[in-house]
This record gives sequence, C-alpha cells and structure tokens, in this order.
Amino acid sequence: MTVDGATADGNDEVEFTVTISDGNDNPMQGETVTVGDAEDVGNLGGINAGDDAQTDANGEATFTATSTDTGEFTVEFSESNAGTDTATATFDPGAPDEVRLDADPDDETVTADGEDSISYTVTVLDANDNPVDGVDVMADGSE
Repeated sequence: MTVDGATADGNDEVEFTVTISDGNDNPMQGETVTVGDAEDVGNLGGINAGDDAQTDANGEATFTATSTDTGEFTVEFSESNAGTDTATATFDPGAPDEVRLDADPDDETVTADGEDSISYTVTVLDANDNPVDGVDVMADGSE
C-alpha cells in the first residue's frame, strides 16, 4: 500500500498496489488481479468485490479506495496463479466539526441535596460523525 492514514472524508484516497512476480522476482505484466469479497470492502468507496485490474510492466495493479468511516479496513486481492493476499488501510478522523454534549440524567434534573449530581459527556466529531481524539474542550459552569 502506498498511502495510509487518509482522512475519512469520502475524498482522501488510499492506494493499494498489488505486485505480481514470477519465481525469480521478475514482474509479470498482463496478469489479472481481482478484489475479493472481504467484509471490509463493503465499507469503502471506489472499490468493490469483483473489481479487477491488469498488471503493468512493473507487475503492478493499483486500486484506490475512500471512506467516511474511521478505522482499519482489510481488503483481499487475488491472482489465479499467485494466490491471495490482504492489505490494510487506515482512515483517520477529519478536523473537528461538531461538539455534542450529553447529560446524565437526560433531563438534567436532580435534587439539591449535596449528593445527587449531573454527569456531562462531551464528544468532538468530524463532519462525518467520527469521534476526534486529542481535542481540548473547555467548560464554563458559571451560568
């Protein structure tokens, strides 16, 4: 794989490059490489199970994929004589786009007895609702 850690924005691409060579490590041109029906393929854009490509003079077939979901996605590739292998791409969240605040209890009503409390959870999300880690959040409880 030539690009990893793309942004999960539906536009940033990862590139899978599959190389087919003979027993002497010579590149094999004109071989058909096919994308397998692995579970993760359905979660990616731009690549589908059954897609195929011919290897070039360097024995390489290239496939690209996008995603709006973060995480690792494993894709299976096969060639009739060379067999099957997998590659994994990682998509990272985009820039912070939204802050969500959840309260427990939901109605934010408690008894003023010094024992009851309200817990707040703050989640920072990118434009595709993926959680974004490592963002500093400030709270002001003065109101």
